[in-house]
Amino acid sequence: MLGLTVACARCHDHKFDPIPTEDYYALAGIFTSTEVMEQRYMLGQQRKMEQLIGLGVNGDTLDAAYEKFWRERPALKKAKDQAAAVLETLEKADEAAFAKLLESHVENIASEARDLQLPMEQRIRAQKEKVAAYSEKLDHPPAIPPRAMISKDVDQPADESIRRAGQFDRLGDKVPRGFLRVIGDSGESLSEHSSGRIELARWLTDMESGAGPLTARVWANRIWHHLIGQGLVRTVDNFGVTGEPPTHPDLLDYLASRLVESGWSTKSVIREIVLSKTFAMSSEYQERGGLVDPGNHWLWRANRRRMDPESMREAMLFAAGKLDLTPMDSSVWYLGDQATAVGANTNRRRTDFPNRSVYLPVIRNDLPEVFEVFDFTDPHITTGARPKTTVPTQGLFMLNDRRVMDLAESAAKRALSIPIERRLDLTVEHILNRGPSSVERKQLLAFLSTSQDQLHQENEEEIELKSWTMLCHAMFSTSRFHFLE
Repeated sequence: MLGLTVACARCHDHKFDPIPTEDYYALAGIFTSTEVMEQRYMLGQQRKMEQLIGLGVNGDTLDAAYEKFWRERPALKKAKDQAAAVLETLEKADEAAFAKLLESHVENIASEARDLQLPMEQRIRAQKEKVAAYSEKLDHPPAIPPRAMISKDVDQPADESIRRAGQFDRLGDKVPRGFLRVIGDSGESLSEHSSGRIELARWLTDMESGAGPLTARVWANRIWHHLIGQGLVRTVDNFGVTGEPPTHPDLLDYLASRLVESGWSTKSVIREIVLSKTFAMSSEYQERGGLVDPGNHWLWRANRRRMDPESMREAMLFAAGKLDLTPMDSSVWYLGDQATAVGANTNRRRTDFPNRSVYLPVIRNDLPEVFEVFDFTDPHITTGARPKTTVPTQGLFMLNDRRVMDLAESAAKRALSIPIERRLDLTVEHILNRGPSSVERKQLLAFLSTSQDQLHQENEEEIELKSWTMLCHAMFSTSRFHFLE
């Protein structure tokens, strides 16, 4: 939120920014006074897990019923086994054994089964119904309700001690919970009955005496970074001494003020940027600009940049005519609690949905392959700017992934449904978002001709489909598809 490397102060005073160790542990006290775990059911046993709250109408009631069932399930199973043992005794007509069970397990014996005056068939039938009732409960547990992680204050919030040299067992002085003094202070001490989370949230957006001016600049810079390709402060995660200064400080101040004036509306800042001339510029290189500003610091052209894996996946789905814009409730419903379980995932998560990429499962130790290969952010940490790599595995993925090949075939089928006189131009437009140049048209037609010659042993329909599939697959693998220009 503040674009600062505060973690450097965990072991010693920050080497570059005026952040003492005391401030690190002042913040740490707020979070160690926050509870994020609870005892709940997971994969057949009670575990200490992330604290969850039920969502929607009757969310808390449904969540409580779900947890209550799994807490009581072992006792319910034991009761069923005891009722089954009683049934077996009745069926054997062993009255001596039944008398003993009547003394120890009376609560698991049907009232009619306890009545010795009734016919044995009636007593057995009543006990069967008792066993069946237990089985019905065990076989039909409540569904996992919609839930979300939540935190709350611990019962007794407390200040943290400095860890000398960052070592957990070398305790130093206790530090009152608080904020970074170099940025601003709330001017009041935190309540001893509160963790300080709400006060921290207010301080982060306090434009008068808190961190609001810095928070607004960091947030506005990240919006600019995502839309333009690089931030006005290029080190988006580091606004400290070792970070780069803003290339356009007045513009950054303007965007930050607009963000605050709009009620911290990210959408309003996005709208203002995308309607600007800067956002609409081409990335075409011009010698004059390249000589004066080769790094494009002054934004004389757009930054040519590669699509993120989410957008690339959706672009392939769109080109294939398969993109489904319908919102999804969940893409891991079939995994149940296994979706967030620690350890090996025996139920493989799916990524073959045609919906928007935002609905794909981000399981930290089991990311979708397209995310792993194309620089998706590390889910374990907060990241303002993703890494940018170009490695052989990316090309190999595009050539060999089954899903990519299937989408190329769907794009080919879509192409073959277009009248032949417009087929090539519209297919290129669907995939590259622009029509082919005259040179590209000749190259693509030559590629089709060569492919069809190589497939001469197939029947005519298969030759046409396979050659166009190869063409679409080849275009999916080009830099012109992967990069925004």
